[in-house]
Amino acid sequence: MSSLINGTPHLVTFSKRHGGQQHQVSIAELEINPLYRFCHCLVEHKTPELVALCIDKPVEWLNQIDVKSYAELSKKCIDVNFQNAMTLMEGDPVIALKLGPLVMQMMTMATTMNLDPVLLEKVRALAADLKLQPSAGTPSNGSSSAPAPSGSATPTGT
Repeated sequence: MSSLINGTPHLVTFSKRHGGQQHQVSIAELEINPLYRFCHCLVEHKTPELVALCIDKPVEWLNQIDVKSYAELSKKCIDVNFQNAMTLMEGDPVIALKLGPLVMQMMTMATTMNLDPVLLEKVRALAADLKLQPSAGTPSNGSSSAPAPSGSATPTGT
């Protein structure tokens, strides 16, 4: 069963590693259950699995394309599905807690990643709505817990 929503696919042209032939693959917006897997892949930094999910192919398939094509393909997969992941995050506190630190990292890295300005603004607005701030090592509610890793963020007021 395909993990893709019916609709206009986003076509990406890529080159095979051996022979440099040009081919196209479709990337479409993910349905709800695959979108949760997409979020998990983001959090776990499993980009090959994320790309395979978005193009509805096995991870091993990625070995046949060159590195530049893979980089472009992974960026496009995130561009196509990240906004829906942020919408999911707005309504699901569990996803919000998992993706919150990643959103903060993405805001920090936005200039190097060359994110779409509209998408970047949505990330900033979402971070503000969730009151995400760089972690000071302890939760704002005063409870004791292990310090957050450097560069991560925690939601405030929880």
